[in-house]
Amino acid sequence: RIEHPSIKSFIRKIYLHSKKDDSDAQISIDELLIQVLNFTERESENKSSAVPQWVKKLKEILNEEQPDKISLKYLSDELEIHPVHISRGFSKYFNITIGEYLRKIKIEKSVLLFDDESKSLSEITYTCGFADQSHFNRCFKEVYNLTPLQYRQRSGISLRS
Repeated sequence: RIEHPSIKSFIRKIYLHSKKDDSDAQISIDELLIQVLNFTERESENKSSAVPQWVKKLKEILNEEQPDKISLKYLSDELEIHPVHISRGFSKYFNITIGEYLRKIKIEKSVLLFDDESKSLSEITYTCGFADQSHFNRCFKEVYNLTPLQYRQRSGISLRS
């Protein structure tokens, strides 16, 4: 489902040229595809330049702080922005909730700990800030579509329970 009118127009033109049976059709299609790519790149640049400064600072805080120490109030105090504004804006700019983002950070941290074969799955679970192993397993599977055990086995690393 393409919603942007300019891209719809490009796609419609590409479709019409694909139905023509002449030697110039492929050149026209190639040119239109390049125009679509250029247009989407410009749109992407415009969106990224429109990101407010507080969103950039928020991302830094979330990636540098311990996820279990972060709360909406803490973020509000750090950014000097109302918590409701942060909550609404976060999903707009990150396409997920703050909780989902923090869980992803914890899961990414866990993957780094998998390299240490001396660490058990339980140790990794608690080190990354999960309350229990079943919650960790569910969250991990949401991100990687594998259980931690399956992921570690595919990586060729043995796992202690």
